[in-house]
Amino acid sequence: MKRFISVCLLSLLLAVSAQAASIAVNFAENAANQVFAGGQEIGPTNLDSALWNSTIDMDSGTLAAGTKANLQEDSGDPTTADVSWSSANVWHNGDGTGSDQAKLAVGYLDDGGSGNGFTVTEIPYTIYNAYEPVA
Repeated sequence: MKRFISVCLLSLLLAVSAQAASIAVNFAENAANQVFAGGQEIGPTNLDSALWNSTIDMDSGTLAAGTKANLQEDSGDPTTADVSWSSANVWHNGDGTGSDQAKLAVGYLDDGGSGNGFTVTEIPYTIYNAYEPVA
């Protein structure tokens, strides 16, 4: 059985208690069929799918290993937060792509036994929680 890092399976979500803002990142497997349509409440905090950051829109690299800077928060405004990730591969499960919720769950980073890694830097909040959805 493959070992998944749950944050890579579904998403990375930084929810900020003090400012009541959140930053959400979807690690996609396929740029052709996993682009969110928007307007759907998805993920653990029911954030509008139009406001999720996606690795499809990376600044550099690939879906398996790349970077994305100035992540947007749930207001749509850019922040100083950046994410970088590295994985042996990307993969998908059988959840389909019929809705943004399904697209969120279908693609993921697959470590191939070598270990996934992601780093969030320049987080603009002094207090925050990081949610790692369980697969």
